Amino acid sequence: MPIRRSTISNERLAAAFAAGGVALAAIAAAALLEQPSPWVVSVVWGLGAGGFFLGAAALNRLRRRAAALEAEAQQRIWRMTQLAGIAEHLGRLRDPAEVAARAELMARSLLECDEAEVALGLAAAEPAGQPGGSPLQQSVRLLAADGAPIGQVAVRRRAGPPFTTEDKLVLDQLVRAVAAAIENAGLLAESMRARSEIELILGTISDGMYVLDGAWRVRHVNSAALRYLERTREQVVGATLWQLFPDLPGSAFGDRLEEAMLGSHDLDFTALFPPLKAWFETRCYPFEGGLTVYFRDVTAQRETEERLRQSQKLEALGQLTGGIAHDVNNLLTVMLGNFEMLATNAEERGEPDGSDHELAEAGLRAGASASQLMRRLLAFSRRQPLSPQVVDIAALLSSLDPLLRRTIGETVSLYIAAEPGLWLVLADPAELENAILNLALNARDAMPGGGQLAIEAANVAIDRVYAAVSGLDRTGDYIMISVADSGIGMAREVQGRAFEPFFTTKQPGKGTGLGLSMVYGFVKQSGGHVMIDSEIGQGTILRLYLPRTTAQAAEVEIPGAWQVHGGSQTILLVEDNDMVRGHTEAMLRGLGYCVLAAADGAEALLLLQEGVRPDLLLTDVVLPGGMTGREVADSAAAVIPGLRVLFTSGYSGNVLLEGGRISPGVELISKPFRRSELAARVRTQLAGVAWPGFARTGLLQSGLDQSGLDQSHFVQSGLVASGLPNQ
Repeated sequence: MPIRRSTISNERLAAAFAAGGVALAAIAAAALLEQPSPWVVSVVWGLGAGGFFLGAAALNRLRRRAAALEAEAQQRIWRMTQLAGIAEHLGRLRDPAEVAARAELMARSLLECDEAEVALGLAAAEPAGQPGGSPLQQSVRLLAADGAPIGQVAVRRRAGPPFTTEDKLVLDQLVRAVAAAIENAGLLAESMRARSEIELILGTISDGMYVLDGAWRVRHVNSAALRYLERTREQVVGATLWQLFPDLPGSAFGDRLEEAMLGSHDLDFTALFPPLKAWFETRCYPFEGGLTVYFRDVTAQRETEERLRQSQKLEALGQLTGGIAHDVNNLLTVMLGNFEMLATNAEERGEPDGSDHELAEAGLRAGASASQLMRRLLAFSRRQPLSPQVVDIAALLSSLDPLLRRTIGETVSLYIAAEPGLWLVLADPAELENAILNLALNARDAMPGGGQLAIEAANVAIDRVYAAVSGLDRTGDYIMISVADSGIGMAREVQGRAFEPFFTTKQPGKGTGLGLSMVYGFVKQSGGHVMIDSEIGQGTILRLYLPRTTAQAAEVEIPGAWQVHGGSQTILLVEDNDMVRGHTEAMLRGLGYCVLAAADGAEALLLLQEGVRPDLLLTDVVLPGGMTGREVADSAAAVIPGLRVLFTSGYSGNVLLEGGRISPGVELISKPFRRSELAARVRTQLAGVAWPGFARTGLLQSGLDQSGLDQSHFVQSGLVASGLPNQ
């Protein structure tokens, strides 16, 4: 260093002076020994002593100067070291205001000044006062990398030495470090803001998103992805995808992810995510060293689409069923009527146990089963006509108790209970009985070795939360009827298809697969819900939710003698099928009635215009010629006010229905019907007595079952539920 070399040179000069003084002293000593003159000796000694003392003094001053210069050098080194540390420290800060505050403290320490101020902004870009500052004050502009002013640094001393050139150099170095730190902090802040905005955007989108590196580690994940994946951020970030979901490798979903990672093109796919049993619609975007994945949960959408496909399939089945129901029931009406006539003739001949009677009874049973099958198809497709009435569920369950105990057998323990104060429902009582019995039969078959069957009814208020959790589509007050067994239970796959028509897990010949389908269709058509809950080995619970009604139950008065009797009144029969018309006319004439038959509505109205005044109009609902049975009845009522009308149909479509229910005041006898049922319905209609939908208990108690109606009649007409094929 220059300071060090100057110090060494001065030390050598002082040493030379001292050496000269010593030499002169030596010469003086030598001269004294040779006895020169005294004054010469004195001069020599004086010169030597003076040189020595002058050299010593110079050497001492030079040493002090060297020490001061060394201290200055150390101070400079310390400042340079501090400046380097300051620059590194300020470079880590992310807030320009924090950089300015720290720089003020460091400036006071480095420059030993009383005040230091770092002002930011264009207003402070130009230093105040004189351009270079005063001896006790210095102001320097802060310049960005592109030379744009961003502020100034000002330092002041109230007293003491002025700022030196080296102080100004240190200040310049500090200003450069502060400017760089402020600019870097601004860039970092801008970067953080941009990153925060990106994270905010990614956090608010509904799609899940995560970023994988080449080792399948999750580097970034948004909130939606955490929600879909059911994991926390701490669990996900830094972990590999295979660690998070061990079931993923080898699955179709995992294979597609590997394909996307190894490939160089974007990949879209929808697949089942096995660990969560959810369907994800996924979009993969590979990049160098990783993969970005966007996905959304489409399980609900797929379920909706599946329900739509199922609904369309059921609608097609319903249309097919409705299309053939009318004709099939017409044929069954004739077949059952003929078999009934054969059985009656055999009894009149005194051969109740003969082969003809047995064949007729076999035909009646087969026809009844076919009729019941058709009814169940219509029930599942929600196309059967319902006759809803106000029903007391507690009373209905109590009346079903004996029949249920006989049906399920002694190996099954039955428990029936209803909540006190149970609400009333508006439903078709006969179909409701059929539904409960079907569920009881299913429960019995699920407990081949015996078990427990519990049928309970309770009031339930379904709110939006409960409806959303349970997957129900309506809210309100409902009566819940639960049928729980301790049987073998159902797998989840079986539960998903339990209500499909013709789906059964029983052996061939043990069931048609329409039992639960009928229950489902009836409850839905009644405005209710059906839920199934089952576990393998834990049993099954089926819950029926029927909407509450505030109407009051009417007292049903059943005539004490509904025997198979006829009358002498006039009946106008309108039926387009020749065989059914001939058969029905023969039955009515056999009962003593005067019958006028017409093939369509126009012919029936022509008879009325000719002066015919029937006591009862018995008309099919679906007629040719552009006029329905309902229109025929309306036109006839305009001619004969108060005319009694009884509709008959194998399938009426929506002609007589309002929301799937028979319109108020409409009386309908469904095909196929038996002679005994036709007689009873005609008599009650002529008498102006409404046919009770809740007829099973009343009919049996009134003795109607003693009038020649066997159990198969009640099965096919829906008046009782006993003897149904196992579903």
